[in-house]
Amino acid sequence: MQNAESIPQGRERMKSIPKKAIGALGLAVVMVGCGGGLLPVWAMTDASMIETTIVESELAGAPTVVTRLEREEQLGSYAGDIPASIILRVDAACNVVGEDGAVLGALTDIYADEIAGLMIPIVEIEDEAAAEALIGLWKSEWSISDMAVMSSDAQVLANVRSELTGIRGIYDVTGQTLSDEAALYEVVRTATLSMANVVLLSEAQSEPETVAYLQGRFKTVWTQLDEASEGDIFSVQNVVASGTYGIVCEDYRDVYAAYREYPERAVSRISLNIAHRGLPMTTAENSVAGAQAAVDAGASHIEIDVQFSKDGVPIIMHDGTIDRTTNGTGTVSEMTLEELGQYQITKTYGGAEVPPQPIPTFEDFLKAFDGTGVVIVCEIKTSDTDVLPAIAAAVEEYDFWDQLVFISFDLNMLAAAHEQLPQVPTAALPNFRRVDFDANVVRYNAMNTVVDATIGDMGDKDYYDSMMKDRGYMSFFWTYGAGQDCVAAMASGVYGLTNNAASAFGERVGALAGVEGQTMEKLVRGARVRIRIKSYAGDESEVNGTIFNFRNCGDHAEVIAAYTEAEDVLFTRAFRVDYAKADVPAGGENNTGLIIGCCVGGAVVLAAIGVGIFFAVKKKNSRKS
Repeated sequence: MQNAESIPQGRERMKSIPKKAIGALGLAVVMVGCGGGLLPVWAMTDASMIETTIVESELAGAPTVVTRLEREEQLGSYAGDIPASIILRVDAACNVVGEDGAVLGALTDIYADEIAGLMIPIVEIEDEAAAEALIGLWKSEWSISDMAVMSSDAQVLANVRSELTGIRGIYDVTGQTLSDEAALYEVVRTATLSMANVVLLSEAQSEPETVAYLQGRFKTVWTQLDEASEGDIFSVQNVVASGTYGIVCEDYRDVYAAYREYPERAVSRISLNIAHRGLPMTTAENSVAGAQAAVDAGASHIEIDVQFSKDGVPIIMHDGTIDRTTNGTGTVSEMTLEELGQYQITKTYGGAEVPPQPIPTFEDFLKAFDGTGVVIVCEIKTSDTDVLPAIAAAVEEYDFWDQLVFISFDLNMLAAAHEQLPQVPTAALPNFRRVDFDANVVRYNAMNTVVDATIGDMGDKDYYDSMMKDRGYMSFFWTYGAGQDCVAAMASGVYGLTNNAASAFGERVGALAGVEGQTMEKLVRGARVRIRIKSYAGDESEVNGTIFNFRNCGDHAEVIAAYTEAEDVLFTRAFRVDYAKADVPAGGENNTGLIIGCCVGGAVVLAAIGVGIFFAVKKKNSRKS
């Protein structure tokens, strides 16, 4: 509760806001209860989105950079190429505390003096007392729209997000053991229930398969650098090769230095191949057979459209009628399942005749892809929110929760899905143009939904590769029509490509890894090194890559290799290459000028890939009848 003595202090605090922050802040008089009366208190409000610093490099889709405020000497040091976001650990008094527990200052003061208008604040809370203090502060005098809250306690995070619905949530799982897909799905489920769409992993947790699994289910991954990796360019580049969307560190300048070493046309992650209605240009649209053909060609996701029959059965059909794609006519919602079963899908998206396929139900798709790892992107076409229990019943029957995400144009449907099926990740399809960004972010946060935007909303690259990315939104866009459009988007760093040409991905590189057991006489950047590549369609081969960076580890080196496909440059995770005995470098850890970074162990690891379906990835067992 505020008292009269606190009012001048609040006013004095607001007077201290530096000129650099004035444009980003608004001052308002709010009425706070005090002993039965109401007293005015100066409050800080900021409803705008911060224009984060854009640091140029040749690396398409470079992870956003997030720093932590840990020490007093960091205060006043933020200038030039600064991070997009800053993590502020707060206590139950809303003071920012450092790594040693020392108080660095009041949250409101540090925001005003150091952060406002420059970086996005991320408030880290560890317990319910800190959560309640943050909620109270935000509601009374510090209502900042462009911010996030982070916690490793899912219940604490959920409590804050349920009260402060317009801000974003980040779930810190760096202390958890992520040993299998069951554990990974639990992260997806818990993060979604906690209203968080960003998940923080440790460096050790950020294996490409883990990153791809989470991001393929609409959970953006950020990676916390180990203390030993701070300031180490090699380690940063190895983390980049995991496919992560953000790097959290203290020494952010060396992260930018690592980015500047990448060559032209470098790409930070391999895109998701989201097959729009299967292979709609060459097979029966929205058929199980067409979807299977897309998966065989390398699709990581299948996008389907759900209508409802007269008797309440979820039916896969894009249009409200069956006229365009089948050999019959009629409105789906006015026909029973039995009546729909009289007709077949006989046409492609473009109207070409194809071998007939049954009109599938939602259950047919669950049955066909259960246990495969393929993610079903389910677009709910109806606006009737009463249909959600029917979808839930089918998903529960097949235990398909870990392979399902929802999308919709109808925000009321997404809001209902958030209420009725809060464990299912969602993405909104309506306009997400830059001009509407400020309002849309707050609205979407309230539904805990991410963005799957039309390619017409992409705007300039800075929009999706900075403004959206810095706030945890991955670049999911629809709908790419031709293979060459997909290739161009991949080169630009677009991650999720909903497309009509999933088979065009087939022979492109879907994963790459170094070949272990090699011996080289001399290691220099640009030297040839053997790597394995695997296409989206599953074909494997061993080819020559080149050494992008390496580090001496005594009798061997850890190597990050580059591979050029067409004009795009892709990167492996670090792998072991042995020195020929006569060429073992003297002097231990580093060789100046040539060898930098850190040892990361000898295991073969994969580059960032789709949704983790390439190479050896454990799957859940298919449902047994």
